[in-house]
Amino acid sequence: MCADAETTRTIRVVAGLGNPGEKYVRTRHNVGFLAVEALVRRKRAGEGGEQEALDTPPAGFSERWGGMCASWETPGNGSVHVIKPQTYMNRSGKCIGAALKDLGALPKDIVTVVDDVNLPFGQIRLRAKGSAGGHNGLKDIGAILGSDAFPRLRIGVGRVPEGSDLISHVLGEFSEEEWAV
Repeated sequence: MCADAETTRTIRVVAGLGNPGEKYVRTRHNVGFLAVEALVRRKRAGEGGEQEALDTPPAGFSERWGGMCASWETPGNGSVHVIKPQTYMNRSGKCIGAALKDLGALPKDIVTVVDDVNLPFGQIRLRAKGSAGGHNGLKDIGAILGSDAFPRLRIGVGRVPEGSDLISHVLGEFSEEEWAV
């Protein structure tokens, strides 16, 4: 984590990748958005906020760095910035790079949350660094940051079903059974 030069606070950045727009809300590719929205909902609920529907973004996000951002201070721990880039999945690096530059943070200070077709549905994998593994959002972030040394949390959306293609699978909506999870 990086220290904010002015106050020696720790800065934490959590970026959930996805695609903006109503037609992508319930798609597998937006599992990063869904995860960070859940984080913000839990934070708000802990502060006595209202329970919000899963189909709509929670309150508290505002435009910043080419994305939607929710930020808060954690007593004794510094600041947290939760980001949903609005540049579409494959161009997420622009938003992430702008945020890290503005905050004076390093690639290791961010946790990027993405979908992964190579993990079974619902399984998660956290790594401190690694390759893009074919994920274009991670590839773009690595190119913009000049490093693959940033943490990533991969959430399994299941393998591409036989007879389907990758794009149709990741841009397809979750089934009702999957959405319930």
